[in-house]
Amino acid sequence: MPRKGNVELSDTVVKKNAFLGKGRRFLKLYSSCIFYSHEEKALDTREKMDGLKKEFNEMKGSKGKTKVKGVVVIPLASITKTDKTSGGGIILTVGEGKSSRKFTFEAPKDSTDFYDKWAKAIKAASK
Repeated sequence: MPRKGNVELSDTVVKKNAFLGKGRRFLKLYSSCIFYSHEEKALDTREKMDGLKKEFNEMKGSKGKTKVKGVVVIPLASITKTDKTSGGGIILTVGEGKSSRKFTFEAPKDSTDFYDKWAKAIKAASK
């Protein structure tokens, strides 16, 4: 059961990467952050998620550092824009200007409402 006031959501997605091509990733919205990893076990318990978030917060001063133990952590507060891909996936823009980064996640094949579900959840969790 999610904690009161928290929004939790998870999906298996295809992550597009300009250098490595496509790969299956596990995406999870938890405690005002989006986490993604190539290993499902890295995101399977709340204790692990809380530990990753704590470790991320402790090293926030590290320039450009977003990975903790192989898991990418994206604070919702840093997301400046969400867009829909042609395949129904979601593009997250983090930061603004030349230093912004884009993360593209393609919708699972069996999902018709992936973008709407994630965009609404991100908006709700950001409040």
